[in-house]
Amino acid sequence: MKQKLSNNLKILFIMIFLILSVITLTTQNIGTADIGSFTSSAKYFAGDYDAKIRSSHSYLWGFLNSFHVNIFESFIGFKIVNLIILFLIIYSVYFISGKDKRALFLMLLSPIIWYIAPHINSLQIASLLFLWSYYFIKKYDESNKLNHLMYSGILLGLIACVWHGILFYSIFFIFIFFYNKKTSHTIHYLISILIGMIPLFLLDFYLFGFPFHSILKNSFGTLMNIFKLGMNPNIGEIQSWIIYLVLFLIIPIYFWKLYKKENFIRDTKTMLFLTVVLLMIVKNPQIRYLILVMPIIILNLVKTLNQKQLKILFILSVIISFAIVIPYGIDRFPNDKIKEDLNIISEDYPNEVFVVGNADDYYSTLANIYWGDKVKEFVSMQDYNLFLKNTSTILERELSSSPKNLNGRREIWIKGGISKPKDSINYTSIKYAISLENELELENFQLIKKYQTLSLFGRIK
Repeated sequence: MKQKLSNNLKILFIMIFLILSVITLTTQNIGTADIGSFTSSAKYFAGDYDAKIRSSHSYLWGFLNSFHVNIFESFIGFKIVNLIILFLIIYSVYFISGKDKRALFLMLLSPIIWYIAPHINSLQIASLLFLWSYYFIKKYDESNKLNHLMYSGILLGLIACVWHGILFYSIFFIFIFFYNKKTSHTIHYLISILIGMIPLFLLDFYLFGFPFHSILKNSFGTLMNIFKLGMNPNIGEIQSWIIYLVLFLIIPIYFWKLYKKENFIRDTKTMLFLTVVLLMIVKNPQIRYLILVMPIIILNLVKTLNQKQLKILFILSVIISFAIVIPYGIDRFPNDKIKEDLNIISEDYPNEVFVVGNADDYYSTLANIYWGDKVKEFVSMQDYNLFLKNTSTILERELSSSPKNLNGRREIWIKGGISKPKDSINYTSIKYAISLENELELENFQLIKKYQTLSLFGRIK
């Protein structure tokens, strides 16, 4: 339904998006999950990371964002890039809907937009690419034209370059949209996906000498999360139910209308896919994942709403979005105090290597916050403990198949694990340690000074 935007509506759109931009750029909130995967890799490629780089959800997205990290010496560029991407998502929904102004404002006011806008993540770009991949797969489904199929596949492959989690969703995506298509077309689609993944393969080959490194590593990690039973072990029961509540509030209240027989039959494939995705999100309740499918939900939902329902949905969207952004102005993050502490420590103890505890990955937190050049390196306490134990093995597992009721001559076994590669750090010369807590879980270190947030410890000679 093509509805030309009046000048008043254009001004309203610009004003609302400017409010979103101001909130995004002024809040200290940058998200809570997987942030280090993108900030660390971007800072590392920019040459400003004073630590060993840990595994990342997307080295490529960090690499592509490293230029603005180097320019600004901060992560503000991530927010600017993601605001541009969110604008493109909103406009794409407007364009694909046939320039329906209702779709434009439903997407702009969607609580998931206001929730994820400040987050440093690759889900925003994944959502934009997936929306157009879906658009072209729908065009292919209607016309059977191979060019539409290839566009969709290449875009899906590009998503895998910046967010590896799409591979698990794409299994259902391909099955649902190709179950009644020619096998040759499915093969064409898989080849198109591989073509889209070429940038990832090239970077992995350059970094690791193996083009499938990131895909295999992150796929195995995701599989482990998928098959865990019960609630997410990282969150408590009360917090988990709060997440579920927010998740269902963000989903448009009239979305469930799409399950009515006439609506479901009209676009069965889309509804089947949306159902699978929502069930997967419920299994691993992370609100940010909704950005992947919300544009598709809006596109399909707007066709079914009458004027009264539309007004109700607009009002609810505004209320929920307002509730989401309130904490952005209230929350106080300790990063500024940590940064001040690190600046003082680096001035008083320049060019030193610091062990960081008490958690294994706290070193990455400090390496992300510190922007000076007087720290030689932040070292994980896990690596330091491995040195003390004279081992490099972090995790080791062995699967074996031994005969129980058979006097056999052979046994099959598979062994794997995670280890720390050799590095150039002289661990015996490390004299200082920093803890984000009041205590340090290392022997032979004593407290030197307690700062605002950090505690500095010195090794006992």
